[in-house]
Amino acid sequence: MKQKPITLRKFVENFPLTSFQEVICRQLPLNFNDLSYKEKYNYIGQGDRIFKLSVKNNTIYATVNFLKVNRVGCRIFKKSETSSSVYIEPNKITVRGDAEAVMLLLKHLNLNWFRDIPEYIRSFYFTKSTILRAILTKRIYSEETLYKRIGTSCFQLKDVSWKSVREYCTNSNFYEFKISDLRDFTKNVEQSIQVIAKHSFTSIHLYHDLLTYACEFNQIVDFTWSEKRINEEHQKQILAKRNGEVSKKDETPIYTRVIGDDNIKLLNTERDIFLESEIMCHCLYRCYYSRIRNKEYIAFHMRYPENCTFSVRPGINDNIIFDQIYLKYDRTVQDSTKEAAQKFIDSNKDDILRMFKEPVSTKTSLLEQQINMFDNGVPFLIGLL
Repeated sequence: MKQKPITLRKFVENFPLTSFQEVICRQLPLNFNDLSYKEKYNYIGQGDRIFKLSVKNNTIYATVNFLKVNRVGCRIFKKSETSSSVYIEPNKITVRGDAEAVMLLLKHLNLNWFRDIPEYIRSFYFTKSTILRAILTKRIYSEETLYKRIGTSCFQLKDVSWKSVREYCTNSNFYEFKISDLRDFTKNVEQSIQVIAKHSFTSIHLYHDLLTYACEFNQIVDFTWSEKRINEEHQKQILAKRNGEVSKKDETPIYTRVIGDDNIKLLNTERDIFLESEIMCHCLYRCYYSRIRNKEYIAFHMRYPENCTFSVRPGINDNIIFDQIYLKYDRTVQDSTKEAAQKFIDSNKDDILRMFKEPVSTKTSLLEQQINMFDNGVPFLIGLL
C-alpha cells in the first residue's frame, strides 16, 4: 500500500532504539565453553549465525555474524566473522556481503510486500543502496514500484513499462543479453524485450548474434524486423567482419589427401574453417581449429539434404567417431541429413584414417597455442560470438 514518502534521515530518527541479537542458525551447544578439548575439536569450522541490530551515533547497524570455532595450536576458540551487513546513516546506506542482513532488517520492520518476488531478484537488487533506500523511505512499496525503480535507477531506461523490466529480470532468455546493449543498440528496447520473451530459448541465437555485431559496429538494429530482414542484416554484418579478418587467414592446405564430392566439401584451410564458423554461426574455428591443425579432427560442409557442418575424430583400433552434425546456430539436422553424412564417412573410411595419420606441420599459430583445452564433444556453438 502506498504511503507518504519520508527522508532517510527521518527513517533513522524514527527507528526504534533497539539493541538485540537473534541466533538464526545454531550449530554449537550452549555449554560449548565447558566441553573437553576433544569435544570442542569436533566443532572446528562450525558455528552459530547471529543477527545483530543496534543504533549508535545516529546510525543503524544490522549485521549477520558467524561465530565460528577456530583452532590455533592447542587453543580452540570461537571467533566472530561478519558475513553481511547494512549500515544506515542519515544520508547514506552501505551494504556489504550478501543480502541476508538486508532481508532480516526488512523482516524486523514487518515489510513483506515482496514475498512473491523471486528470491534471486531480492538477493541481487535489495543489496543495491539506491533500491534499499527507496524501500526504507517508502518510495518502493510494491512489485510495480520495485521494477519501475530498477528500470530507471539500475538500467537507466525511459518510457519502458515495469512489466517489461520484470520480464527482462525474470526470463532466462535474457541471460545472454545485456540491458545496456538492448537500450543503446536496438531501435526500441521495450519491443526488443517483448520479441525475445516470446521466443524459445533455443531460437534466440540469431537475435543475440545480430546484437553482438551491432555493438561491435555501433549500429542500431530492430528486433521487430521480419525474419527475412533479420537474416539479411545479419549476413551484411558477417560480411563486414569477414572482410576485415578473412584476408589474414592462412590458405595452406592442412591435409594432403582431399576427399569430398559435389555435395560435401572438406574444410581444409584456416580460411575455410573461419568462413564456415562465420556463415554457420558456430565456433568450429575458435574451438576446433587447433585440433584440425594437429590432424586430430576433420570437418566438412554439406549442402544437401540440408546446409550443415559435420565432423569426425579418430577412435581406438582404427575406428572413426562421427562427432557432431549441426545446422546453422547449432540446430538439429533431419535424420536423412545425418544418414547422408554417415554414408559419406563409411564410404571414405580408409582415406579418413590415412588423413589422421599424416605428419603434423610444425607451424603453430597463436590461436592454436591459446586454444588447446577443449575436449571431445564440445558443441560447435560454445563460445559463439
